[in-house]
Amino acid sequence: METEGKTNQGNAYKQSGNFGISDMSGGEIKDGAKVAAVINEGSSYNYYFLAPLPLFLKLLAGFLILSTSLTFIFYKLDGLPFKIIASELKTEKGSENSLNHQYFNVKYPSDWNYEKVEDVITGEVIRILPNQDDKENQSYLSVIIEDLSQHPLTLSDYTDKSIKEITKRTKFPILVKVIEKGSTTFAHRQAYQFVYLSQVSKVNYIKNIEVWTVYNNKAYIIHYKAREDVYRRFLNKVERIIKSFEISNH
Repeated sequence: METEGKTNQGNAYKQSGNFGISDMSGGEIKDGAKVAAVINEGSSYNYYFLAPLPLFLKLLAGFLILSTSLTFIFYKLDGLPFKIIASELKTEKGSENSLNHQYFNVKYPSDWNYEKVEDVITGEVIRILPNQDDKENQSYLSVIIEDLSQHPLTLSDYTDKSIKEITKRTKFPILVKVIEKGSTTFAHRQAYQFVYLSQVSKVNYIKNIEVWTVYNNKAYIIHYKAREDVYRRFLNKVERIIKSFEISNH
């Protein structure tokens, strides 16, 4: 008894146009066409020659054909344009966003957020915040600009003034302990860094870093504050933000 072989027509998968393995329609690879073409063409061969063979030979031949087809398919898939694969990748960890202000530029981690503040009393311009679950005790970094045009000060004078303001407070936040202080570099300029622990309520303590410099009758300050128990969690990223800070030429 003869068994009639059947031919698969290669239309089992949706394909935009009648494409071959490497063909394009209108100069553009249609969505899914490349993969569909590989699978369709792999299934379009005639297998009538297997009919007279014993069962175990048919199985062996079928296995060899399947292995060859899979090898062929993976070879073709390997040639897909890289941009298709790259579109599925997430942003690299540690990549940064840039924030451009009239008076400064700063970079911050892409998984952090920023808020406009523009407080005319304190001089706070923005806050940069990590994503946190604890909304009541958020750590954050402030960028502050203080206008000194009415009473110009050198860096040394401004440092003395700022430390006195911090250490002489009689209401919360009250200075508890000076951890570190001294000269540093900030925004490519001579600057001063002051690290201290302050008490903000009867039971809560905040660890602070303040870095400041003076340029063109303005004081530029970055102030990072966090609960003492979570302070180090964000410290590495805070240090990168501080290093990225640049003053615009005005």
